Amino acid sequence: MATTDAPPPGAPPGVPPGPPPDLPHDSLQVNIIVCSVLTWAISALFVALRFYTRARIIKAINWSDWSILISLVRRRRRGRAPPSAVGTVR
Repeated sequence: MATTDAPPPGAPPGVPPGPPPDLPHDSLQVNIIVCSVLTWAISALFVALRFYTRARIIKAINWSDWSILISLVRRRRRGRAPPSAVGTVR
């Protein structure tokens, strides 16, 4: 039975083994998607708190508030990368 720590065939002694083969669990796609969604959700929370503060406490919503809201919504629509853009670690 061969071990996985064996050097590649024809390699001189003392050479470390090569990299392991690509495995399905080596993908970071799920981690990237979760981080992206969480970051957007936290941003949406802060924008909502900003609108609440401006509307209820200060009673003045400015053009900068609307531009932040527009950019947040546009970022969510544009935020998804195609599956080919999210690769695996090699």
